[in-house]
Amino acid sequence: MRPTTSKVKLAIVSMLGSELVQGSKVLDLFAGTGSVGIELSKLGAEKVVMIEQNSKQCSEIEERIKSFNTKSFEIKRANVFSVLPKLNSKFDIIFADPPYEYNYFNKLSTLIDKPNITTQKSLFIYEHFKKDETPRYFGNFKKLRDKTYGDSRISIFKKGEVVSND
Repeated sequence: MRPTTSKVKLAIVSMLGSELVQGSKVLDLFAGTGSVGIELSKLGAEKVVMIEQNSKQCSEIEERIKSFNTKSFEIKRANVFSVLPKLNSKFDIIFADPPYEYNYFNKLSTLIDKPNITTQKSLFIYEHFKKDETPRYFGNFKKLRDKTYGDSRISIFKKGEVVSND
């Protein structure tokens, strides 16, 4: 497992800004340690749903959130690709940090660009290996920003900006 570094986590928070996070519903895919979801909760996210397949990681997340309002968190021990099609909750911010050895962007983007889990202005934040490219557009999403931090790259997409396949 490769957790999101503090530097990358701070960069994500900085890029989003607390105004955008305040009152939002967050989906944290491949949650790992849960650090990104927890940080967004600290900034005022109303609800954070974390999906992590590893049961040990889920137990660790549960321990870490005990000091918070646990009603604002939901942890699902499940395979991301199995649970995404079944979700029926809309999220303002979707964060994904899959293992770098797999390039899951195409598979994830197909599942994320669905009206059952996104709002008209949802953001998709994808953490990936710096050499892996992401498209400017996918479905109803447009890339807003790409930033590299060490071996990690953060790509931020927004739904509803432009519907194009340029």
